[in-house]
Amino acid sequence: MPLEAFTDHLFQIALHAPLRWVWPLCRRSCRYGFETDLLCLRAIGDLRSTRALNSELAEFAELTASHALGRRLLRLRISTRRVRRTLQNLPDTEPRENRST
Repeated sequence: MPLEAFTDHLFQIALHAPLRWVWPLCRRSCRYGFETDLLCLRAIGDLRSTRALNSELAEFAELTASHALGRRLLRLRISTRRVRRTLQNLPDTEPRENRST
């Protein structure tokens, strides 16, 4: 899957509920306010380990904790818990090495 398609798909899944419901209506006008979220998801698209994923999400959470009222209290951001849960449920696409040799 191309990185941009992955980012857009994961972004829509990871939004907190109220925004997830109205996102299709305000996608074009609101996209600029979610640059931090999109950058985080693009970085996640290149990661290969759970440790790196957890580190990236912790950095994102720390960075967005000091943002404006809308991001903190109104939860106008992605949910790191939803990102983590979504990625844990993905099927393993990497070929497994034959361990019997």
